[in-house]
Amino acid sequence: MENFKQENNDYFLVFLIAKIQNILRTPCPLPTQPEECELQNDCEFGFDQDCNCLPDTNDPTNENNETGINIDLGLLSALNQYLEPDLTPEQMDWIFENQENIDFAQMALDALQNGGEADFEEKIILDPAFVNNDCLANVYSQMKNNSTSFSNYLENFLGETPVAHLRFNYDENFGNNQPNNTTALAITEPPQNYVINIIFNGDPNLPSSTHNKPKLIIAVAFIHEMIHAEIYRKMLSAAQLGNLDTTGSMTPSQQVNFVNNLRNNFPDLYDYYVDRWRDNWGHQLMAQHYVDIIKGAIAEYDNNAHSQETYEAIAWMGLYNTIAWNNLTPAEQTTLTENFNTFIQNDTNTCD
Repeated sequence: MENFKQENNDYFLVFLIAKIQNILRTPCPLPTQPEECELQNDCEFGFDQDCNCLPDTNDPTNENNETGINIDLGLLSALNQYLEPDLTPEQMDWIFENQENIDFAQMALDALQNGGEADFEEKIILDPAFVNNDCLANVYSQMKNNSTSFSNYLENFLGETPVAHLRFNYDENFGNNQPNNTTALAITEPPQNYVINIIFNGDPNLPSSTHNKPKLIIAVAFIHEMIHAEIYRKMLSAAQLGNLDTTGSMTPSQQVNFVNNLRNNFPDLYDYYVDRWRDNWGHQLMAQHYVDIIKGAIAEYDNNAHSQETYEAIAWMGLYNTIAWNNLTPAEQTTLTENFNTFIQNDTNTCD
C-alpha cells in the first residue's frame, strides 16, 4: 500500500495472526509447518500449529473467528495514516467487536479524511466544520482542560465498552437543516446507532448562531449540551439498544425493559421522563438539578474572572419557563435577567 510504513505492515500481520488464533491480547508464536501438516492439507499460505490453513494476509479483509466480523486491514491502515499515535492493539480489537464499532470507525475515517479529528480513546469525533471553527475548537479545548464537570462527562464516554459515542459538528446551514430549532445556539440529537451528535448553530442568517456571541456563552452551550448527551447516555444504558425510538424500533418487551431499567437505575431521570413527562422534560430536569453544575463548570472554564452572580444568571440560559424557573420569585427572576443582559452588553470576548 502506498505511503504505508513497513513496520506497520508487520504490525498488522501480527495482529491478524493473533485474531486468527483467537489469542486477541497475547503475543502468538510464528506459525510452523510440520511435515505431518502437509500430509493432511494442501495450504497455499502455510499452516498454523494445529495444521489449519492460514489465510491470505494480502486479502484486505479476514474474518474474526470470535465474532464472525471481517477484519478490514484497509480500514485500519487508512485510520493510522491520520492518527498520531497509531491505533493500539486494544483499540483495533474494539473496532471489530461489533458492527456498531466498525460504523464508528468508518465515520471517524470520513471525518479525518476531510480535516476533522477522531479520538479512539474517548470515542469522540470532531467533524471538519467544527475543527475549522477556531473559536469553537478553542472553547472546547479549554472546557476539557479547565472544567472538571465537563471533562467528567466526557470521561463517561470512555472505556472498553462505552454505552455511546460523541460527535461534535458545526452547521452553517442550521436554519434549513433544523427548522424546528432556529432559536437554539446548539442542539443535541437523540442517539442513532450509539452516536450522540451535538450540533452548533453556525448559520449567519440566524441571530441565534455562534457568530459574535461571548465565548462564555459558547462555554455554557457546551456544558448544557453535554448534560443532554449524558442524559441520553444513561437512557441508552437503560434501553440496551443503539437508539431510543420507543414507538418505532423497540418491541413491547424492549419498551418494558427500558422503563424498568430507568426506574431501577436512574430514578430521577425516570421521574421526569415517565412520571412527570412533558415536551421539554429534559430542560425541566436540567433546571431543577443541574444549574449549579453549569454555574460551576463555566466558572472553572473562565478562571472565576466574573462574579458568581453573573455565572448563575448565564447558567439559566435556555431554561426559562421551566417549573424551576417559575418557582423563583419575581424579584429573583428580574435579578437574573438583568445580570444576564448586563453581561451580554458589556462582554467583548466574542467569537467572530
